[in-house]
Amino acid sequence: MSPKAIGILSVAGMCVFVGAYYLVGHMLILYLLFATAVLLGPILFLVGLHKLYARLSKRLRCKEETQGYVVDYILSPWKYANPHRRPHRSRNYYYRWFPVVEYEVDGQRLRQKNKISFLTASDERPVERMTPLRYDPKHPKRFYLPEGPNEFSSSGWIATVLFLFVGGMFIPFSVLAILFFANWITGSLQIQFL
Repeated sequence: MSPKAIGILSVAGMCVFVGAYYLVGHMLILYLLFATAVLLGPILFLVGLHKLYARLSKRLRCKEETQGYVVDYILSPWKYANPHRRPHRSRNYYYRWFPVVEYEVDGQRLRQKNKISFLTASDERPVERMTPLRYDPKHPKRFYLPEGPNEFSSSGWIATVLFLFVGGMFIPFSVLAILFFANWITGSLQIQFL
């Protein structure tokens, strides 16, 4: 998402919030925000756990090491990589190259496209080369390149930690809300208004 779109969505969200505040009242808006936090907290936490599992499971499963050879590269479409478009001064143009790796497991030759791409500033094809490779002995088609493109980027880790942290902050509110409504529905909770 471009910074311009994020800015437009932020301004639109603030306009909706201020409009709802004046039309409906501030207490209802606070209740809606609390309900949103109660619902979104566990969802964000689960998304963070899923991202963490996806990042670590491949590393934990792929234990066997072998030598692979990058036999080809697939150029993927990229919105800033159109060679017929005139480059803009303030934009960097990148090309995504997905390496196709060939390796041998138990006498069987496998050829797989890596899901993580190299980013290059030039449209020149990267050099084919030998590379160490780790694969899953139970599913040899699952592999990763320890010295290849980094699937565990710092921005990916920051996003995962943010999902876990923000979602984890709201989980106590979710638990309290569930207990409150469970007690209220069963009738064991009596609310007295002063």
